[in-house]
Amino acid sequence: MPAPTIDFIKAWCRVDGDEFDAILPAMIASATAGASSETGHDYSVETMPESVQIWCAAQVSHWIATPEAAVLASGSNQQTNLLLDGLLDPHRLYGMEIV
Repeated sequence: MPAPTIDFIKAWCRVDGDEFDAILPAMIASATAGASSETGHDYSVETMPESVQIWCAAQVSHWIATPEAAVLASGSNQQTNLLLDGLLDPHRLYGMEIV
């Protein structure tokens, strides 16, 4: 499965216009990096499972809806919603040291 596209994110966030087009690539990259950090996998465009795509879309949607969330979570590992973290559980590497 490919990483979330701008069209996928816009559909998820219900964004019709182009007001976020300039920042969506950076938001998608940040969400993808967060998913990689949380699971221990280095996701590429070709290797991202659907549940991880949805987690990334939810992260971006949260950042769009509440821009101050990015500032509040800066430097910490706060998540949008603990229930959404379950989407990453099947992909987590438990008990393995990541180098």
